[in-house]
Amino acid sequence: MRKIFGYKFLFAAALVASLASCSDDDDKTLSTRVEKPVITTGLSATTVSEGDTITVTLTSDKAISDPMEFKFEVLAGSTGGFRDLSSAEGIEIEVGAGFGALGYQIVMPAYTTSYTFTIVPIVDLEAEGAETFNIRFYGDGNAKGKVAEGSEFFTLTVNNTVTDDFIANFDWSQTNADYYGTLVAGEYAGDDDATHAYCDFDFDLELYTWPGLDYQAVSYTDCPESLTLLGTDPDGEYLLVPSFYTADGPTPPKSGEINFKAFVEMGRPGAFKTVYNLDNVWSYTVGGIEEGNPDGAIPIVLIEKVGTTYTVRDFNTNEVLGSGRGASLKQQIIAKIKARKH
Repeated sequence: MRKIFGYKFLFAAALVASLASCSDDDDKTLSTRVEKPVITTGLSATTVSEGDTITVTLTSDKAISDPMEFKFEVLAGSTGGFRDLSSAEGIEIEVGAGFGALGYQIVMPAYTTSYTFTIVPIVDLEAEGAETFNIRFYGDGNAKGKVAEGSEFFTLTVNNTVTDDFIANFDWSQTNADYYGTLVAGEYAGDDDATHAYCDFDFDLELYTWPGLDYQAVSYTDCPESLTLLGTDPDGEYLLVPSFYTADGPTPPKSGEINFKAFVEMGRPGAFKTVYNLDNVWSYTVGGIEEGNPDGAIPIVLIEKVGTTYTVRDFNTNEVLGSGRGASLKQQIIAKIKARKH
């Protein structure tokens, strides 16, 4: 009986010691988790213009063996939005990835105590006043680092920028923002039962001198296509021509037909913008220039340039140009495009 009692006593003592040891280990683990590197940004209220580069320097009070992941996002109440900012080092975080609201993830490399990333307000075509961005920067992802209290929030004020150039963007991608603001490429159902991007189709954008029809600028390889009439280019008139080159190449649509949704957005950044709608002008079955479509190329506007002042006139409704020269002009342009692209 004494032996049994002795064994029970020894077992209980060992158990208490074990629990005490675990408690000590837990305290040490908790202490280790709390002692994260503390990061400062040095930013508070900053005022810049569209196109300016804001350099943010992250400073950590110690280096660790793992990368540290952070995120910056534009808060509600801002007059500017997330899409108005870009970051070369940032990785766009989608809401569905589990990182909260739309934003940019910033990764500070391992074994470093200083790291810089940039924020650039995008120069757009809109003529607008100053925009305010209330930004939050905080530890996210692997949560290895902690942002100092005074560095978590800062305000960015962005003034409008007016450039000397004229920009034109031709878009048939049907890209749209989902419920959370993430941009999603437009797709159609192919006859292979898979989805394919509208960007697979070959559309182009050309700018000609007028009336000489010499090439001034072209865009053939992007989606959307984009070109620039520089403020330093000669004064005069220029003809803007979007075109559908060919329906050949991409996977055929399962329905047998696509009526393309397209538009050209153009203007002098920061001064004015106009949009020319081209919905249903081109279709898959009719095809483009290569398929013999006489409307494969569509002259849409004349741009009059005087210094850095631009006047855009609709090609089809302009009184001087409404003299029956349209059909002949399209044939000349189509011939030039074929010669250039073959």
